[in-house]
This record gives sequence, C-alpha cells and structure tokens, in this order.
Amino acid sequence: MKKNILSYSLCAILLLVSFSLPVSAASFGNRKSSGKDASKRESTKSVKNAKVSKERTVVSSVAVESGIDFSVLYEDGLSDAEKFEKAIQWGDCAWLYSYTRRTDADKALVAKAKSAIATYNTAGNVASFRTGKMSAQVRKVPKDVQEGVFKKPSEYLPSVVSALVGKGGSSLGNVKILHDWICDNISYDADMLFSGKISGQDWESVLKKKKAVCSGYTNLMNEMCRLAGIESIGISGWSKGFGYKGYLDDYTDHAWNAVHVGGRWYQLDCTWDAGIVEYKKFVKKYSTSWLFASPRVFLYSHLSEKDDLQYYAPVLTKEQFVKEPYVEPDFFDFGFAFKDPMPDYTTILTGACEYQLSLFGTGKAVMAQLLPVGGTAYLPQSVWVNRSGNTVSLGLDVPDKTKYTVCVFAYNTAETKWPFYFGISEFEGNLLPRAEALFAEKKVSEKELEHFKDSFYKEKDNGRYYLAEDQFAMERNNATDKIMHLLEMDPHRSNPILKFDIVSDGRYEGYGKNVVKYPLTYSAYNSATSTRLVSPLVSTLVAGNAIRFEIESSDYTALAIFDGVSQRGDLIPMTRDAKTKSFVLEYVVPEDSEQIVVYGSRNGRNYDGLWVYKVNH
Repeated sequence: MKKNILSYSLCAILLLVSFSLPVSAASFGNRKSSGKDASKRESTKSVKNAKVSKERTVVSSVAVESGIDFSVLYEDGLSDAEKFEKAIQWGDCAWLYSYTRRTDADKALVAKAKSAIATYNTAGNVASFRTGKMSAQVRKVPKDVQEGVFKKPSEYLPSVVSALVGKGGSSLGNVKILHDWICDNISYDADMLFSGKISGQDWESVLKKKKAVCSGYTNLMNEMCRLAGIESIGISGWSKGFGYKGYLDDYTDHAWNAVHVGGRWYQLDCTWDAGIVEYKKFVKKYSTSWLFASPRVFLYSHLSEKDDLQYYAPVLTKEQFVKEPYVEPDFFDFGFAFKDPMPDYTTILTGACEYQLSLFGTGKAVMAQLLPVGGTAYLPQSVWVNRSGNTVSLGLDVPDKTKYTVCVFAYNTAETKWPFYFGISEFEGNLLPRAEALFAEKKVSEKELEHFKDSFYKEKDNGRYYLAEDQFAMERNNATDKIMHLLEMDPHRSNPILKFDIVSDGRYEGYGKNVVKYPLTYSAYNSATSTRLVSPLVSTLVAGNAIRFEIESSDYTALAIFDGVSQRGDLIPMTRDAKTKSFVLEYVVPEDSEQIVVYGSRNGRNYDGLWVYKVNH
C-alpha cells in the first residue's frame, strides 16, 4: 500500500465485516461456520477423536478438545528430551519454537526443532490431491452398502470404509477418498444453523440425516479415519466464515480435522469443501481447497483455540488473525503473493490508492470489484486492475464514506468452467429458450436438451438456477458443454482469492455515489499479462473533448480504437511512442459516437476487445 495515502485500522473491535455474499458466478459464497448469538453460530461441542494414543484422553461428546494433553509439555515430570519427542509427535510447533528460544536448550534438539518447524512451513507433497477432482472410488461403494449406511450407520459404515480404501492404511490418498465421500454424501444443515439449536452431531446421527454442521462433519471424518486405521483429531477454533463479524467471540465457532500421515499432521475442512451457503441455503460445490492446505494458509481463515494445534510457529495471535485479510488457498495455488504490505482486514483510505500483488506464472486472468458491506450486488467497474510483468496493481477507491469489500478473483484461462448459477429470469427467459431453439434447429438432440435441463436446479428463495455439478455424470456434462458452447457462453468461472474491506477515514468524501469509475473490461484484458492503461482511466468520455490515449503493453503488437463513426467505421490505430514505447493516440471524441472500444492484436491481423468507454453528449 502507498504509505502516504493509506493507513491501517488498529482497533480490532471496529472491524465489522459481513460475509453474506450471495453474488455472481464468480462468487466468494458464504463459507460455513456459525455461532450462538444473533448470527446463530454453530457450537463446536461434540468433536471426538479417532485412534487415540496412550498420551491422549478420549473427550466427551460435549467437550471442545482435540484429545491431546498438551499440558504435559508445560509441567514438571518429563525431561526436555521426552517433551521434545511428544512435541514432534503432536506437531506442536508452538512448543518447539519456545524451546528454541531458551538459553539452556540443547543445541542438537534446537536444530531438530527448527527442522520440524520448517517442515510445517510448507504444504508438503500434496499437489496431486488438491486438483479439484473427486476420487472415482466414492461411487464404487456397493448399492446395498451405500443405502444401508444411512439407515443403520454402525452396521454399514465399516463396509463403506472398506469399499472406499480396502484394508485402509495411513496415506494421504486414503484420507482424500474419505474426504471426498463425505463431501459427496453429506449436506450442510443450513436450517439447523439458522435455527440456532445445534444438536445430533455425532457421526451416527449425521449419517441418518445425511446432514451436518461443522462438528458433525468433523466427527464423521474422525470415525471413518478410525475404521481405516488413520490417526485423526478434531480441532475447534474460529473461522472467517459465514457470520464472521470482524472480531472473535469468547466461544469458538468452527471445527475441522487434522490427520497424522507419514510423520506429520495435515489439516482438512470437509465442511468448507462440501459447498457454500447462500441466502440461508446450502449449495453443493465440491472442492479440494481446504484439503491439506499448508498450516500458514489455513491461518488466514482458521484459528485453532489451542496454539499447539496451529502447526505453525511463531504462533499467530488472535489479534493478528483478526487483522489479516481473508485469503483463499487458490491465492497461493494460482501463484499470487503479497508484494505490498498485507492489507488489513479493514483498511482505512485517505484517498484513491494503488495496491500491488505479485503473480508468477502465466495463463491467469485477474479481476476485482467492490461489494458494499452487507450488500448483495457488486459496484460495476469499481476496481481497476493493471498488470505489468509479475506485478498486479489494484486501483482502489471508495465512492462515499460507507464500508466496501474489495473482492479479487482469478481463473485459469486454459480451463473450462461454466458459470455456477444464473438468475431465474435470465435462465428461464434467455438461456432455456435459446437451448430449446437449438433443439428445434436440430443442432442438439432431445436427449442432450434433457441433460442440459437436468444440469440445473431452481432455488426459488435465492432467485437462482444452480449448476448441479457432478464430475461423474459424463453424458450429462458433455451435453451441457456442447449446448453452452453453441450458446457462446463465457467458459470461465472466476475463483475468489482475496477479500478485505476499505473505508474512508471520515474526511475523504470518495469519488461519488452512483458514479461508475472505470471502463468495462472484456476477458481478453483480464487475461493479459503485461498491459497497463495510463490514460484515460475513466469510465466515460465526453463528446467533443480532446483526449490522449496512452497504454503500456508487451502483450500486443498493435492497439487501436473503434468508435463506430470515424474512418468509415474502421479501426483507428495507435502508434508507438519512440521514447516511452507506449501506444499513444491524440484523439477528439466524435459527437455522434455512443461508445469507444479499445482493441488489441497479437499478430497485427486479429483483434480482441479489451475495454469500452461510454460517451456522454
């Protein structure tokens, strides 16, 4: 952040953030944690633990404990060497770090402690499990066993686990299969969440209902791991999920798991990987974002009640957790890093500013928008993204003195992912009639049209049709792909990667309410890797005014504008400035032009639209 115009909020109690974001197909969605007060947060009582070792005690169904007795590390009775071995066994980086700071510490143990801490500073060799692809094994459970487990859980669950992982064994692959089966079969109990009365979260009750809140997901994962011979514990703590207000309550509001595989601990959150909550409704949306993410990445959204279960050192304090922005694992998976100092969860603006991120690698599109805190609709063209080499610059400003959330999105340009939902009127009044017209024109078969219709389901209360994703419904998916391509729908669904609030310092008035600040961008610009608009950086040009276009770009060999009237409707080329190497054009906005589009070409022949200006008369 530019220090002369941007400062940071220092008072945690003032950070009031709403996570109710039922938004576009590039939605952040509402990650599921919950509470006990007005936001009806979910209790994390009743988190049991699988494969408890002798050093652990089994916790009761109403306790909020991991099952590990960390107190032995801080009491007399064990030697330093014995405590050290237990800390290594439990992944207690907090204790290991404190040991390295002792003046009387054994040098050999200090070296081992630092090595162990360094191991937890990385995710480990887990990339092959975090692809967003569900294991095919989850659909290979015999039908009678799959149906029986929801009627007689204790009788059939061992057979389910056996069908999934065979004889079991402690491996990340087996953990992923269990994680995937839970995500595929257990829905989040949004009704229970919003009722404020959490009950029946033991694993048997969860299977009978096929629904759970976070503690139920955690308990079921623990039991399935126990049956598979995998050491698993439940972790209770706080999260920046649904209902998070920008500060931490005295009680915890979320639960997730950690598994011990290959000598180290890995965290996973089946609740968040099963889907999202929007408008008080659960929407199934499988992911592997929270499967084996590194400890530091988890700490941007999950804070264990016990420092010893952070698997990270030096430990992140509650104050630090509240201060930091919400960061999705995809932020790092896509190759992003913080270049400027990390923004606060609530950042104070004294005027317009620019915030920079680093982005390594190619094939990523980036965009950002403002969302009023507590609102449901983005402000159009409210954040400008410039890219130059490995630097992504966000032009930040606020229209007035109210608080806004900066939402940053990205997607892989080579990956096809259709929009996750459409508005009811858009689907019924546009998409569906056009698909039916394709059938009438014999461009698709009746079966393909039926598959397309079956690919979406209506959630009336949300005002949306959602894509019913199923990676194994290949015939249906192929039909949907075909029709969406024929309808020329945008095949790119943006992933949320970063979110933080910005607000005026009270003196700055903002750029104006109901003002559209920046030009409308097209996907070609969003995916450009090194193109920067210098001027005019506004949404609207005034007819008759003389302006200077200046654009820095190494993506394109030629840039031009199109106004619909000049040069008989042909493109008007820009020229390279000999000194700056920027593309420039001195230009007078025509009186009879309605809009001006900037085009770019990589070969001098084919042009893509980059962004468009509106013309005021």
